[in-house]
Amino acid sequence: MLGWLWVAPLLAWIGRDLLFTSFMLYDDEGYILLSLRNFAEHGGLYDKVYSQYGPFFYAALDSLRAALGFAWDNTSARWFTLFNWVCASLLCGLLVWRVRRLASAALFSAVGVFTLLWIMLQEPGHPGGFITLLVALAAWLGAECVRAGRPLVFAATLGTLGAVIALTKINVGAFLVIPAGLWLLLGLRPVSAKWAALPSALVALTLGLLPLALMRGLIDKPWVPTYAIVASLGGLGAAIVAARLRGRGDGERPLLVFIAAGLVATAAVACWALLNGTSLDALLRGVVLEPMRHPGIYSFPVRWRPLVVPFALAALALTLFWAARPKSPAALALVAAARTLIIAGMLLGLLPWIGSSQAALALCYGVPAAGLFAIPLAAPDGDSEPRVRAWLALLLVTQSLQAFPIAGSQLNWGTFLWIPLLALGAVDTLRHLGEKLPPPRAAWLGRSSAGLALVFSLLPLFTLAKIARERRADGVALGLPGAERILLPPAIAGAVNVIAVNARENADMLFSLPGAFSFNQWTRLPTPGLRNVTHWFSLLGEEDQRAIAAGLEKADRPAFVLQRAQLVHLAQNGFPVRGPLVGHLWQNYREALGVDVFSLWTRPGAAFTPFHVLEATPAPSAPGVWRLSTRLAATTETVLAIEAYDTRLSAERGRVVLAAPRASAGDDARAVSFPLPAGPARAFAFDWTPPDPAAAALFVFRLAGADDRTVAFLRFPNGAEPLRPPVGEPRAAD
Repeated sequence: MLGWLWVAPLLAWIGRDLLFTSFMLYDDEGYILLSLRNFAEHGGLYDKVYSQYGPFFYAALDSLRAALGFAWDNTSARWFTLFNWVCASLLCGLLVWRVRRLASAALFSAVGVFTLLWIMLQEPGHPGGFITLLVALAAWLGAECVRAGRPLVFAATLGTLGAVIALTKINVGAFLVIPAGLWLLLGLRPVSAKWAALPSALVALTLGLLPLALMRGLIDKPWVPTYAIVASLGGLGAAIVAARLRGRGDGERPLLVFIAAGLVATAAVACWALLNGTSLDALLRGVVLEPMRHPGIYSFPVRWRPLVVPFALAALALTLFWAARPKSPAALALVAAARTLIIAGMLLGLLPWIGSSQAALALCYGVPAAGLFAIPLAAPDGDSEPRVRAWLALLLVTQSLQAFPIAGSQLNWGTFLWIPLLALGAVDTLRHLGEKLPPPRAAWLGRSSAGLALVFSLLPLFTLAKIARERRADGVALGLPGAERILLPPAIAGAVNVIAVNARENADMLFSLPGAFSFNQWTRLPTPGLRNVTHWFSLLGEEDQRAIAAGLEKADRPAFVLQRAQLVHLAQNGFPVRGPLVGHLWQNYREALGVDVFSLWTRPGAAFTPFHVLEATPAPSAPGVWRLSTRLAATTETVLAIEAYDTRLSAERGRVVLAAPRASAGDDARAVSFPLPAGPARAFAFDWTPPDPAAAALFVFRLAGADDRTVAFLRFPNGAEPLRPPVGEPRAAD
């Protein structure tokens, strides 16, 4: 039966290790979590709390928080994302299993979706992960209804899911509502023979023109015309096959149910938002009007693979040839041959040493081939399986438009349905080829194909497992509130920790440029207001920016965290950071402390006491030994070990334990513990013999407590001078 589900705990284990060893410095995660916490406390989505995302996301996640009694932080966001990631993968496996009852195909689909959605580890808590689960649910439930011939259930289910997804992210909801509505349109009974072809023509016209209409504003960018052409040709191919396979006779009732279900779901979510402090005008702006501005604000191109347009043209031509002669042996043979080549190419792309992006291959070659993979080769007349593939093809070509105008994580979220379509198309192709072979050879083909599916499923999974193991070995616990057990490379963990501690001890309000609002969680410091977003300089208007500046001015000790490398990256990609708030920050703040990629800025002349920042002086006890001293923030922990990490090496190879707790009187006399009772900040010092004095600033020090908990990180600040012997000490060159 469902024996392939043995893979579920393996996916959960690998996903957990990947998520808890990841933190992206651009920190969209922090913005999402801050907006969830602000909404829970203040309400007033859009009126008070800024968000790019729709009210259903906040309704669902705030209800989950209230029901289970937890807080949204970096840890809970990772568990939530792991749930979305694993469940979306298993739903795609279940879809294939329910259609074909082949464990190998279901396993290939589940694991393939999981590895394609690896991008989830970069987006903990992001609505995109939640939407991916809802789209996978819609694909599976839609397939169940198509298989069972239940158009009314299909209409009610997809109408509801389309509405709630649109009320989470409007474009993704539209990319579900459109194929579902077109599928129902194809089922209408023709009024007369004269108008029989009208639904098919409308479906083809809609899918052919939709990409062009969506992308017209950026059509002058070099990568956009290719996108429009590939998506349009893929949509036409899917429309042709769906029109052939859909079947008529459902009547108008399913379409009416679809519209009614969407309206009821929309009204329910809108009422919830209004009851929780959102005005009708703000709801319209937040859900519809503001998202329409985003393509003109920021875009990130697709890296097109070779010959994508000729490939898309060839795929459409072959689909048209089949549509003209659906029973022709020549047409079926050509489709089978084309599919076999595509499957081989996709499987080769899964090999770790080739290093191709599965999502990019899915967009470049899977989307234009969606119609080809829906064509029935071996299915007997009346089998519902080809109609399931036609439904998936329609959904895939519209969902793939998520990657416009930003082909980042959206590229993976928009193309994951290619994997179950590929699996079902591969099974159909193998059955077609098996019909041409003697029974023993056909059986051998089936067994060898199942073995290949297992191998090519597990290879990328093993790669992810290897990455997770290496990152756990090389990471150290961050040790900050809500992120205590997240493991990061020592350099990043140390920089983040030291900046957070200094902000907490020296400021009473914290902002960031670009928005890095996880620092507000880690420091428990407020932002100047509730309108916070990562790219606030482009998404917030001048009025909102001036309000934030005014909020900073009212604080006694305001500060902001700067990530200069992020600003340079934006400028290099044609998005310079400007605005009244940017000017205010440059004019009224000066850098107080820099550590690696982060710096903390305060008002000129403001009192600033550095914490966890190291100063070095020669130790009087022995030559070559340096006394490192620092000021520690108040802590209730006892330091049981001091560890040094050479950031030029992996954490495993670069870690040296300088002091550890003594287990017995016979242990090394240097192994001591350092009690730090609760109280005001205190001085702390220890001796260190650097292996490379000229590169001392590249070392990170960690103070570890019970159960290896991180008590503190210690860093040399940016610009630290290499350690030098004192004047008068003999040098080797003298």
